[in-house]
Amino acid sequence: MTVFYLTTNAALFGVRPWRLLALGNVPLATATSVVLSSNSTLATVRGAIVGAGALISVTGSNEWRMMEASRLGYVLAANDLVPQIFAKTHPRI
Repeated sequence: MTVFYLTTNAALFGVRPWRLLALGNVPLATATSVVLSSNSTLATVRGAIVGAGALISVTGSNEWRMMEASRLGYVLAANDLVPQIFAKTHPRI
């Protein structure tokens, strides 16, 4: 996953200067439209594919953060970094 994000960022910065990417709210879509601007039909279709990929990526990242947050207190308490009350689990577990 790290390689994917690094490759995407390298491609973005290769297509557009970072100052121009920082001005917009959707840098990935902006860079895609610059690359695919020669054919409007292809730009629309491929832009939609890139947008869907970005949406899936963000959704996966948010899911991971929700799962990680629920376990963070337990792990910190198990390693004596926060009070032991956070390591308490339900008796059935």
